Amino acid sequence: MERNLQTHYRRNLMPTKFKESVKNRDGSMQNYYMRSTPLEELKTAFENDHTAPKKKQMIRRELEKRGQA
Repeated sequence: MERNLQTHYRRNLMPTKFKESVKNRDGSMQNYYMRSTPLEELKTAFENDHTAPKKKQMIRRELEKRGQA
């Protein structure tokens, strides 16, 4: 029962970011979310030794969602 509640609460959170947002010259924001990051870029970041463990965990979750873990 607890696992179902955790999954339910996790769905209502903001999307996970892959990297910092960037403000363009015209004033619009460019966001980099995990869900829109290409698979190859996620795998490269996951295999990199300099990626923080917290970010690796977020990438691992995204790969599991996509069925690539």
